[in-house]
Amino acid sequence: MNRARFSPSDLGLLSGSTRWVSLILFGVGSVSGCDLGYPTSQWDDPDVDHTVLSGGFELTGAHQGAACSGCHSAGNYELKYEPASNQDCQACHLAQHQSKHGAQGYPTTCTLCHTPTDWEDGSFNHAASSGGFELSGAHTSLPCTACHVPGTFEPRFEPAGSTDCAGCHHLADSGGFDLWGPHVSLPCTACHFPETFEPRFEPSNSGDCAACHS
Repeated sequence: MNRARFSPSDLGLLSGSTRWVSLILFGVGSVSGCDLGYPTSQWDDPDVDHTVLSGGFELTGAHQGAACSGCHSAGNYELKYEPASNQDCQACHLAQHQSKHGAQGYPTTCTLCHTPTDWEDGSFNHAASSGGFELSGAHTSLPCTACHVPGTFEPRFEPAGSTDCAGCHHLADSGGFDLWGPHVSLPCTACHFPETFEPRFEPSNSGDCAACHS
């Protein structure tokens, strides 16, 4: 059955209250039938290419199924945030970062530990991210800020490698026990237990040879 279409020109044939009621009904019908190609809830519609529409901002991981209203204002689709790229997590998720990591001073380069698919399953490979500096023994349980400046995470020390203990553990950490002579090249485990780094011996000072070499 064909249904006759009603157009604005037909309003001229009506008068009085009938014209106003018809005008309202026409407006409601026009709005409800309007299709501008905007998704109503999610960007994972196969007919919508977010990367093209946004000028190169590709949705990855959990963002692919996120509601549009999470990042855009309803109605005009204005951006709620201004990320520089899809790797700029802090532009949108700074509040979550501060609530979970603010006290630790972690950097906002979230992709060092997290993937966009599952933010709760974070992991960090120190050796891969530091150019081969592997954490071992007591270092595995240290807070990051013990060796890095909060916020920027610049290294506090400059060890030549993961076996260069003196690069971080100078006189201030040993209470004044200076390493000299052949002691300089000894591995730390010669005088410390590898897991706890507790001293194996109890010399009264760096000149108390008998305490270790009795």
